[in-house]
Amino acid sequence: MKKIYYKIRKEKGSLTVEASIALPIFIMALIMIAYIMQAVFVKDKAYGSMYSAARHLAIEAADEDKNISSMDISNSVANYSKIPLNNMSLANSSYRQSDKIIDINSKLNIKIAGINFVKKNLSLKQHISTRGFTGDENSKNVGEMVFVAKTGTVYHTHIDCSYIDIKVHEVALSEIDKARNSQGGKYYPCERCNKKGLEKTDKVYVTKTGTAYHYQATCSSIKREVSVVDKRTLGGMAKCSRCSTRD
Repeated sequence: MKKIYYKIRKEKGSLTVEASIALPIFIMALIMIAYIMQAVFVKDKAYGSMYSAARHLAIEAADEDKNISSMDISNSVANYSKIPLNNMSLANSSYRQSDKIIDINSKLNIKIAGINFVKKNLSLKQHISTRGFTGDENSKNVGEMVFVAKTGTVYHTHIDCSYIDIKVHEVALSEIDKARNSQGGKYYPCERCNKKGLEKTDKVYVTKTGTAYHYQATCSSIKREVSVVDKRTLGGMAKCSRCSTRD
């Protein structure tokens, strides 16, 4: 009987030792997977802000007298960024006025909060290069270029006009009755979202100057497809009132 009892105790002890070895390894593997997923997420968001900034600066480069500084590049990336840029360096970004080439180079240092045993930050480098939207080199007699939204009824002289450069914010549906726009007004359900019969979620999307909340961030009421066109082709289209106050 003593031998059997001893054998049972010995087997229980071996299982405890195996679990004590395997469990930390399993937990560390989960943490590292979370680390990699967060790094990919941050990298993707950083690239998105660089891409949007490059398009914005390329339009500005259409002005022959425009000289885009490294500070302009940094400010443009920061304006489009959806993540803090404290650990992102754009020091090697530049603009060559001779051929209108915009180079945006970023170095992102990622440190995951709470993982103290990872001593070295993950360093990620990304690069975007684009040419200014200056048209064909042989084009002549080009008029003033302005911005027009696909479904717009007015033209804009500033690409960052709040009517076409819309900043969308996410709000909990349970808090929408308390939310207010920049004029202090309430938000009401978007007619287009309701007509489509979209499934209602616990999150909705609003803009600072809007009066409606949307069930999709891609709703056509808040999404803008903007084109750069020659003002002379617009006929009698009126100028945006907000752009007029800035000119």
